[in-house]
Amino acid sequence: MWDEYRSVPLIYRIFVAFVAGSAAGILFGERMAVVSPLGELFIRLLNMLIIPIIVFTLLSGIRQLSPAQLGKIGGSTVGLYAVTTTIAGLIGLAVANILQPGRGVEFLDAEARSQAPPSLTDVLLGIVPSNPVTALAEGNLLATVFFVITFGIALTYVRARQDDLAETVDSIFAAFEVGTEALFVIVRGVLEYGVVGIFALMASGIGTEGIGVFSSLGELVLAVAVAVVAHIVITYLFLLMGLVMNVSPVAFLAGAKDAMVTAFATRSSSGTLPVTM
Repeated sequence: MWDEYRSVPLIYRIFVAFVAGSAAGILFGERMAVVSPLGELFIRLLNMLIIPIIVFTLLSGIRQLSPAQLGKIGGSTVGLYAVTTTIAGLIGLAVANILQPGRGVEFLDAEARSQAPPSLTDVLLGIVPSNPVTALAEGNLLATVFFVITFGIALTYVRARQDDLAETVDSIFAAFEVGTEALFVIVRGVLEYGVVGIFALMASGIGTEGIGVFSSLGELVLAVAVAVVAHIVITYLFLLMGLVMNVSPVAFLAGAKDAMVTAFATRSSSGTLPVTM
């Protein structure tokens, strides 16, 4: 029985859990709040894996690259991040100005309207952690990535320039490769539990908030959906997959379907990283 269950692709099991959880929330209402801890447990398990996966997979990958290759990849990554973020911002502004989902809304807290966005300087400085341990503990992804890549580059330089330490550095990298494999074993277990977790998230969410929450926020939901679809089509399918990587959009969507469903159900892009990686 278990083998037959496991033979069904995860995406189908998650989809069934999503639909069943939604139906249970509609039918049983607030009584489904009892399963809320099961959904919260799933989100906590995903969040638990984010920082370890980033640290271990980055250091495992860095082992295969020379310092020159790391510099090239690092520059490309920063450029890609800047381009995709700019496109996302432009799409968001366009959709917001066309659909105007917030028109007629009055803010009770004047402070919410007066907060200024951080400057570009503050954003760039925020990438460099003043304390890497704090960045790890707080789940600061950009600061963590910056420190891990810097540390990995330093290890490759030590390996290349100090022969007496090369074997030790290789042992460090090997330990992180073993850790990566162990983490992926945990990820597979968490994803198996995800069927229960996503059912609980949908059942408790719709059961306590009611299906009316979607209609009351209909314009905002529509605006976000339009922006997300536009970003996927323009940035990923057309620009990155079509022009840069020459990958079939269908193949990309097929590979990304698990992450998309998980992100939708958990409402956490960070929590989706274990699925993506």
